[in-house]
Amino acid sequence: MRQAKLYIVDSDFFVGRALPALPNVKYIGGIATQVAGTLKGKILEFVTASKHGVIVVSPGSLVSWGIHVKKMEEAFNQIKYDVVWKHSNSYYSRANVHLTKWLPQNDLLGHPNTKLFITHCGNSGQYETGDEGNLSIYLSIYLSIKLPSILCKLNLSIYLSIYLSIYLSILPSLFIIYLSIYLSIYLTQFVHYLSIYLSIYLSIYLSIYQALLFGLYFSFFLAADSLTVGHPSGEEGFQPFVLSSLLLSIR
Repeated sequence: MRQAKLYIVDSDFFVGRALPALPNVKYIGGIATQVAGTLKGKILEFVTASKHGVIVVSPGSLVSWGIHVKKMEEAFNQIKYDVVWKHSNSYYSRANVHLTKWLPQNDLLGHPNTKLFITHCGNSGQYETGDEGNLSIYLSIYLSIKLPSILCKLNLSIYLSIYLSIYLSILPSLFIIYLSIYLSIYLTQFVHYLSIYLSIYLSIYLSIYQALLFGLYFSFFLAADSLTVGHPSGEEGFQPFVLSSLLLSIR
């Protein structure tokens, strides 16, 4: 890339930030933006028949709504507007919601019946929004995409972060995970200290027990000072001290 004579960047200061650039860097943001065409088919019928207007929902091709589908459905059930929702699933069926796996985004934004555009504000969407002058709600879905502040200052877009709702929805699970980790650490330390305590206690107990037992045997040794254990052969047997040692070893 050091040998490149020209850098072409699909961005523009109009929807971004002013950045220093070398003379061989050219910004061509919005070059793919076209004049809105005419809608066709079922989408045209749906949009034209809308009495209060249409909301276009397009989160991009890489977004999976996941747990937020139900929340979006509940929100759409409470509004008077019709919704054209780019969604891969077709199980959701409402009279005011039209689901489609692909939508002519630029043509929808250019239709006079479109009132709002809910988007992740991708590169194409932000230029099309600015070109058509639609009010948009920018969902902060991708961490790498920052809010185009110029659109907000021009009152073309507002910012809505979904991360707060994510944090609130998973907060109980995070608390349970934290509690489990804390208890595991605490119980591990508790078991560790308990094992140390039991080891000390058993060591002291066994030491006292062994001392008492040895004292008992030693007393037995003193009381049987002249005791010998005879063998059938008549020879002198074990001495009492040897007998005490044997008893200790048997224990």
